[in-house]
Amino acid sequence: MFTTLGIERGNIENAVIRVSEEIEINSNHIKSWVDLTEKQLWTELVGCILGSQVKFETSEACVAHLNRMGLLRIKPLIENSDSESIIENELKKQIYPPFKGERGSMYRYYKSKSSMIIKTAISIYKTNMTTIKSVLIKSNDEFDARDKLIDMCFGIGMKQASLFLRNVNYSRRLAILDSHVIKFMSELNLYHFEKTVTKTRYMYAEKILRKYSDSLDKDLATLDVAIWIVMKVVKEEFS
Repeated sequence: MFTTLGIERGNIENAVIRVSEEIEINSNHIKSWVDLTEKQLWTELVGCILGSQVKFETSEACVAHLNRMGLLRIKPLIENSDSESIIENELKKQIYPPFKGERGSMYRYYKSKSSMIIKTAISIYKTNMTTIKSVLIKSNDEFDARDKLIDMCFGIGMKQASLFLRNVNYSRRLAILDSHVIKFMSELNLYHFEKTVTKTRYMYAEKILRKYSDSLDKDLATLDVAIWIVMKVVKEEFS
């Protein structure tokens, strides 16, 4: 409980509001998905596949490395039969944070996530003969787009699909219910999560968080990021 750490509910809420205001001030530079290339959208999607169950800094470093190596080019991914093993070997290299001295760590799920990246590329660009941008264009709204991404992609569930749609500025009304946001909601008695978060439970909790964001006069995407930042600091400072 925050109270055992000497942190009152109001302090956490005030911190979230202050961070939200900073985000709002600096959010004008964010590009819309309409202005992004297909390669940029695909790279962002790969980041969301790699970002599940690992630290943000690690997944970010992995995506940057694969991009530098030219391994996220779409056509070679779906045509080269060795693409999966090549990506797997890169993710196994001990070059990612966290670092111990001068030695980095390899990506924890190098085998399964390499497979998911290739299967997703094939599913989107070869099997369904479409693009990420066309999927977004043809979707009725962000909820429809999220469902389509989940159906078409491997390693992408409610949380990661929502993260992708927020990161490419497709929607400001989706919640990314990661461990930091879940902790925040539980501690403030907004919602207590079951061990298994089904789609129905996810959408119910998302609706509660959206109502909470409305009460603070903040859009859900901004509030979600602010909660993540504040709770990450809390965890690092007090755990």
